[in-house]
Amino acid sequence: MTGAALPDTRDAAAEFAALTGDGAIKRQIRTGLVIVGVLAAFLIAGSTFARLDSAVMAYGVVQAEGQDKVVEHPDGGVVSAILVREGDLVKQGQVLMRLDPTQANASLAIEQTAVDTLAAQLARLEAEAVGAPTIAFPKSLTDRASDPAVAAIMAGQTQLLGARRHALRGQAGAISEEIGQAHSMADGYRGQIAAVDQQAQTISEELAGMKKLYAKGFATKSQVDQLERAASALEGQKREYQANLDRLGHSVGQYQEQASQLGRDRLSSVAEQLDDARAKLAEATQRLAAIQAVVDHTTIRAPVTGYVFGLAANGAGAVVAKGEKLLEILPKDASPIVETRVRPGDGGRLQKGMKVQVRVTASQWRGLPALHGTVQSRSADLIADPKTGQPFYSLVVAIDRDEVDRPGGPSLDVGTPVEVVVPTGSRTALAYMFQPMMESLGHGLKEQ
Repeated sequence: MTGAALPDTRDAAAEFAALTGDGAIKRQIRTGLVIVGVLAAFLIAGSTFARLDSAVMAYGVVQAEGQDKVVEHPDGGVVSAILVREGDLVKQGQVLMRLDPTQANASLAIEQTAVDTLAAQLARLEAEAVGAPTIAFPKSLTDRASDPAVAAIMAGQTQLLGARRHALRGQAGAISEEIGQAHSMADGYRGQIAAVDQQAQTISEELAGMKKLYAKGFATKSQVDQLERAASALEGQKREYQANLDRLGHSVGQYQEQASQLGRDRLSSVAEQLDDARAKLAEATQRLAAIQAVVDHTTIRAPVTGYVFGLAANGAGAVVAKGEKLLEILPKDASPIVETRVRPGDGGRLQKGMKVQVRVTASQWRGLPALHGTVQSRSADLIADPKTGQPFYSLVVAIDRDEVDRPGGPSLDVGTPVEVVVPTGSRTALAYMFQPMMESLGHGLKEQ
């Protein structure tokens, strides 16, 4: 073993020196620099010519496009039934909810009776005004004549018309009777006057003959005086009868005036009652209409076809205050909108009418194609958050109607969270890299 030959290391050392000599190292460095230069050239060329899309991103929630219909109750009441649920699609006029109508119906019945009574009274007064033998009741009553309450009102006014006519005839009859009696007494006085005239004529003839006899001495003075006294008595009796006849004539005139005044007073009274009845009927009709509206409002109907949301009442027995919101309906054909906030630096890149992409961020809708929309508006000035004080621009995006109705698309219920992407153009990578530096340089030059 000690005699074995050792390996010759001189050749290996020479080879190592050849590989690590100055010339080999320089060649390797040159090769590396060439590779780096080629890569840098490719990067610079790519940064110069390759363009990257730029966009503004924001987050928000789906809202109604200001067209949602708020269903309120003007009077309030107690809920008796709720017939819809959150998210239900309802048709225009469909019953959504009912309130307890008991109190409203009671008030309606009372006011309806008042209106019916005044309408019947007005018809009776109109019949009295023209002297009609019967009452022409309005159709609003005759159509409901089978209703016992209405029939009783009509019967009462018919009886009243007969009673008033009978009373008027009684008053007129009493006056006519007085006039008849006066005429009978006048006829009696006229007969007595005629008899007195006849007696006076006879006595006048006897007196003339007696005076002739007295002149010839065939009659006494007492006989002549007796006939003259008889003639004078008849004349006085005639004057008394004539005075009584004149008084009766005056009485007849008064009775006739009473009869005329009775007619005038009746017409005047009827006219006043007509005016009063018309005014009261108009007021009662307005009250009835108002109460009828309250009754109608106890049945809550959908003002438009759409989707129910924001249901406030939680079940039967709930008390609804006057003017309180019951629910809202998003019209079926209304386009949903997204209201979001963008940073101050991005606001200047956004304009009305720009196309946007909207993606629903809820997990069950991830992976679906983006929805298309349009920038509807952007606030003119920055707005400060009332809580944090951070400034922002308000951006409203309208989602296209066709996108909403797209089969298999996401559900865009009010409150659905979404991501909004607004493409704002494209720039080279080089521009992206140097833009911050250029903006800082420009800002510095402005300050100088």
